[in-house]
Parts: sequence; structure tokens; C-alpha cells
Amino acid sequence: RCGRRCGGDNRRTKRPRSTLPAIAVPKEKVVDSTGAGDIFHGAYVYSYLRDATRPWAEHFAFARAASALSVQKLGAEGSIPSLADTDTLARAHPLPPA
Repeated sequence: RCGRRCGGDNRRTKRPRSTLPAIAVPKEKVVDSTGAGDIFHGAYVYSYLRDATRPWAEHFAFARAASALSVQKLGAEGSIPSLADTDTLARAHPLPPA
């Protein structure tokens, strides 16, 4: 699973009084977590700059999807996912209501 931090150890990200679910990444698909945190942060900022009117949870869902995709490829720069793949995964895994 990948949340704010990624890796093969199923960590989760917390927000006040709740836990945000991670996107399940099968263990056999996790290749390298190098850069996953940077990709998460960059994707969050990109999502916010793309449409600042959207709620923070949508930006988080987009960033979470980007980091989940990134751990499935080797390296930092080479693991940056495409916008289309990230949007698709984010839409497939929306956050539950707060």
C-alpha cells in the first residue's frame, strides 16, 4: 500500500482523528521507493496549481496515486508517472468521506 510515504511495508498516512487509506500495490510490483516521497509532494503541488478550487483530499488522492505508481519502476526520474496514468489511478481510488 502507498500513502504519503511509500514502500513495501504498508505504512499509512494520518490526518486528525482518522487514517487515510493507502492504495494497494502488490508486493511483487514494488520495485524501488526511491523518489516516491518527492513524487508525492510534487504531484500534490501540481494538482493544487492545476485547480486550487478543488478540496485538499482530491489533491492528496492525486499525489497518493502518483507515488503508488512511482514505486513500480526503478529509479527516481524514471519512475515519474504520466499525468494520464496518475489521473486514472486517482479516479479509481477516491478517498472516503472525512
